[in-house]
Amino acid sequence: MSTSAVTTAVAWDGDPSCGALSRPIGGGVAFRAVAEAPLEALFGERNATICGALRARKVHLVKDLVYVPAWELRDWLLLPEVEAEALLAAAWAACAARPSTAWDLSTQFAARASASCNAPAPLPSLRESFGGGGLAGSFVEVAGPPGVGKTQFCLHAASLAAAQGGEVFWIDTERTFAPQRLLELLESICGNGCTDMHDDSQEPALEALARIRRRFCASLPDLHSIVAELAQRAIRREVLPSLIIIDSVASVARLDGGESRRDAIPKRQALLNTIASLLKGLVSSPIAPSRSPDSRENDQRPAVLVTNQVSGDPVSGGHKVTLGNVWHHAVNWRLVLSHDHGGSSALHGPLMVNPQRLCRLLLVEKSPCTGPLLIRFSVSAMGLQEEEERNQPK
Repeated sequence: MSTSAVTTAVAWDGDPSCGALSRPIGGGVAFRAVAEAPLEALFGERNATICGALRARKVHLVKDLVYVPAWELRDWLLLPEVEAEALLAAAWAACAARPSTAWDLSTQFAARASASCNAPAPLPSLRESFGGGGLAGSFVEVAGPPGVGKTQFCLHAASLAAAQGGEVFWIDTERTFAPQRLLELLESICGNGCTDMHDDSQEPALEALARIRRRFCASLPDLHSIVAELAQRAIRREVLPSLIIIDSVASVARLDGGESRRDAIPKRQALLNTIASLLKGLVSSPIAPSRSPDSRENDQRPAVLVTNQVSGDPVSGGHKVTLGNVWHHAVNWRLVLSHDHGGSSALHGPLMVNPQRLCRLLLVEKSPCTGPLLIRFSVSAMGLQEEEERNQPK
C-alpha cells in the first residue's frame, strides 16, 4: 500500500472529500454514533483496500480499530509503524468529542429551551431556574419522604410534556402510575386551568394521554435492561421520548434479602452506576436525530426524571438522599421535597400545617446553573401550584 493512500486516509478531518466524517460534528452522541459507524465513514469509499484488509481481521467498526495496537496494525497492512500510528490517531480523533466554546453551549441551550417538545417544569420559579425552558437535556432527581408529592411532580411534568406534543415513557416500579389523575391534569392544562370538563378540552386531553406510555419494572436488573434498550435506540439514532420518568429508582434498589449484604451491595452499586451512566448519555441524545447537523431537530434532548427517597442523617440531624455517593454525583439536578413544618427544615415527623392549605417545600439542592433555591408549593386538582413566598435557603 502506497504512502499517499495512507496519507489520504488519515486526512479526513481537513479534506471534505475523505469520508463522511470530514466535517466536525458537535455533541457526545454524534461521536458515539461515529464509534458505531463502519470503517468507510472514517476512511472514505476510495480506501476500500484498507477497509477490506481490516475486515479480514474482524475489525468492522471504527470503535474496533481503536483497540488495535500500532505494531499489530503495521503487520496487518504492511505499513511503516509511523503510518499505522497515524491511522490509529485518525480513529481516536473520530471517536473523541471535540471541545465546545461557552458561546456554542449557550446557543444550544437557548435552542433547546425553545424547542416545541421541551418538557416544562411544573412550577414557574423552577422553570426560571432551568433557564426559562424546561427539563429537556437534564437528569433530574426528585427526592423526599413518602407522601410529599414526588409522584404528583412526575404526573404534572408528564402532563405538561404530553400537552405540548411530546412522548412520555413512564417506568413504573411501585405501581403509582395513575391514568385518571393524568387525564384530570391534562383537561386542566388543555382547558387553560379550568377544572370543569369541557368538550373542547377533553379531546386534546385524550390525544395527549395517548402519548404517555407506561411500562412496569419489578427489579433493578429489569430497570437496567429497559434503560439499556433506550440507550441502544439512541445509538441507532432512533426516535426517543421527550420525557423519561422512573418512579421510583429506590424501590427496585432495595436489597431483597436473597443474599448477604456483603455480596449484594457491590452488585447493586455496580448496576446503579451503569444505569446512571446510561441515563446521562440519554439526556445528551437527540430526540429525533436528523441527517443534517444544522437541523433544529438535533437541539431537542430528552429529559430524565427519577424519584428517590430520603433517610434521616444521624450525624447532621437532617436528611440524606439514599443510594450512595455514585448515584449522588450522577444526577445533574436534585430537587428535595419536604412538608412545611412552619419554619423547620425537618423532613420527618407529624405534618403541622393548616388543613385548608397543605404547603410543601421544594429545595433545589443541586444544579449546574443556579444556586440553592427554596420554593413553597401546594398540590391541587390542577397539579402543583406555587405559593407566593419564595426565598434563598439560609
